[in-house]
Amino acid sequence: MKGRKMLSDALYEGERSIRKYQLNMPDIYDRYADRINAIRAQMIALMTELDRPVEGGLDDVPTYQAALKGDPTVYDAFMESDLPPHECMERIKAGTL
Repeated sequence: MKGRKMLSDALYEGERSIRKYQLNMPDIYDRYADRINAIRAQMIALMTELDRPVEGGLDDVPTYQAALKGDPTVYDAFMESDLPPHECMERIKAGTL
């Protein structure tokens, strides 16, 4: 399996590329933000499900829960934070990030 990519890797790379285009070229993509974000949210939700080692257990993952509702911004806050991942997730859960 070394060197092989999984579907979740492709979703991650695609979603991050889309986000980069949105940030770097808002003059082009802002008018499509609702549709783009809906697609990104689905990519994030599926990626999270595929990366979960066992079924279930996603009720406590705020990035996943927000993505299921069509909101990729919680995931963006997590991915774009300078905080360590655990601290960042705790702040998201507490509503302080």
